[in-house]
Amino acid sequence: MGVSIAAAVSSTRTAWADSLQPINRINTNRVATHHITTSDDGSHTITGTDAYVIGRLDSLENANEQTLYIHIPEISGKADLVSFELFYKLITDKRFDAAYRVKFQAPLKQVMQNQGIYLSLPSSLTVTDQQALRLDIDQCHQCRLVLPKHPEPLFSLIEATSASITNQSLTPISRVYAGIAEVEPNGITVSLQGWNKNNLQGDPSGFQIDGDDPFFASPALAISTQDLAGLYFKLNVPNGNSEVNYQVFYATEAHQFIERASSLVGVSSNAGVSEFFLPLDYLTTQAPAHQLLDRIRLDIIPNESDINSPQPWSLQEVKAVPASQAENYATLKPKRIIQRKVQRSGKKALLLNSIKKIATDWPFAILYALLLLANVIFVVRLLRRKHPNKHG
Repeated sequence: MGVSIAAAVSSTRTAWADSLQPINRINTNRVATHHITTSDDGSHTITGTDAYVIGRLDSLENANEQTLYIHIPEISGKADLVSFELFYKLITDKRFDAAYRVKFQAPLKQVMQNQGIYLSLPSSLTVTDQQALRLDIDQCHQCRLVLPKHPEPLFSLIEATSASITNQSLTPISRVYAGIAEVEPNGITVSLQGWNKNNLQGDPSGFQIDGDDPFFASPALAISTQDLAGLYFKLNVPNGNSEVNYQVFYATEAHQFIERASSLVGVSSNAGVSEFFLPLDYLTTQAPAHQLLDRIRLDIIPNESDINSPQPWSLQEVKAVPASQAENYATLKPKRIIQRKVQRSGKKALLLNSIKKIATDWPFAILYALLLLANVIFVVRLLRRKHPNKHG
């Protein structure tokens, strides 16, 4: 048996934290920016895809609740809704840990009205006076913003009972990352509590299929892929199902459930048991690398006889398997498997793809080569006419 997710959240990982400007250059109430330019009038414009602001927290003494005020006097852009990420754990004087961050979205009108953002931080997230924080502003290219002038702080911890705070002014948090679960030597047994479902009646321990798109989707997992070999699934299926087809989706820190990050498998069942091992070791070995397995979705591809059948199914176990145990699960790898990977081709792969395309469309390649040759001949003849002595 593996250990639980809660017990597997371990120490800070540094391999995938972003490089930043040195934090020790930021004095009290001053900020540092990245991919943000400053105009003569003091306003700022986002000019890159990795825009963020770093500042230190100005904490109010004896604050009863953790309400964070991010002071942005003005922000404007084409989008009505802007996505933000707040990084709150510093690794060194140059790095924040991406495993410790808060994600949220805020309408520009609300930010302008409040002259900033109010966040009610969960009790599990502890911040302290003069702590360095980083605010990422995502997908807001060419947005214009005004930052507070010294000595006004960018980040303040304020009283939740302040007159300026109402339920309408608070920005809801969509996700809190509070560390990641390292894959232990015995693996991680994923809890089956809190999984979303579609076209299924019941819960993972016992269910029937009542539609043509049945699936279970896990809640947030935050499992490290550093030593992850793959995922093990075990289901009890009706005895008449000698083979079951599944599609497994995985979400990472870079994407949610998408077709290009899924695997189709055909699994033979034995005495009503359907189990298989899905390799995912490529997540950290190919570019771009994915460092976080965020969620899992298991789709059952039903036969017509499975839909609305009273025969029960059950999802017995889902386990994250470490690399050290991969050989023990090798026999459970499906013989029929199609894996789609969100990866970027390397130089060799790009060259081979180019050669393959040329070979496939050789008439066009020949025509293109002839046109190039004709252009070269035309230029050479033109030069000879202009400079007959040089070309004899």
